[in-house]
Amino acid sequence: MTIFVAHRGDPVSYRENTLPAFSAAEKAGAHMLELDVQLSKDGQCVILHDDRLNRLWNVDAAVEDITFSEIQRVTSGDPYDIPLLHDVLSSTSIPLMIDVKDESTIDPIADVLAAHDAVARALVVGGNVHAHRRARKRMPDVQLGLTWNDATPPGQELLRECRFQYFNPPWWLLLQSDLDVQRLDPDVVPHMKEQGIGLSVWTVDNVEVMWDLVNIGADVIISNRVADLRSAFEARQK
Repeated sequence: MTIFVAHRGDPVSYRENTLPAFSAAEKAGAHMLELDVQLSKDGQCVILHDDRLNRLWNVDAAVEDITFSEIQRVTSGDPYDIPLLHDVLSSTSIPLMIDVKDESTIDPIADVLAAHDAVARALVVGGNVHAHRRARKRMPDVQLGLTWNDATPPGQELLRECRFQYFNPPWWLLLQSDLDVQRLDPDVVPHMKEQGIGLSVWTVDNVEVMWDLVNIGADVIISNRVADLRSAFEARQK
């Protein structure tokens, strides 16, 4: 089964990483929701990709420098609310792919997941090895995905240490493209599979790219357009 993951919810129809975007993606048939966590000054798990509020809320402030109450106050005139991880867990029912960039986010995330009895519902991804080590220590049974942006594959010692369930590179490291990048060796994917590590790929919005990835063994497809890709996938399976 190919798992279709909604990248920041449905960012085409709604603002990314907001409850309407997550709800729409779940209704559209996503198997999993991808989201990003930043910590506020008071340690709240704020759902936001950027470490600052400029891009989406036009507020010149870093998330880590203000409390969540202050975040709510400075964004109160906006039609969208910035949610917490607690809010997403409470308002959705499908698994979450939680993208973390810093080790400091792991303990608060683990606390929220434990409070919701939702560790089994989470797949923690990211490229910060220290964060993965901490996640494995705090949540021994949580699923982990190693995000990777390099044409040189990760070492075996790291893979064994953290017991990753998924290898998570961008699609252009796997397929021929117009981008001027060096690709991963094609043997990397079967080598990962031999170790029981699945292939998760981001961010795929083109149907033909999706098929090329499925053909080389992609288990997870992360997309801004989950409904379109899943419909195309299911139509060909009939």
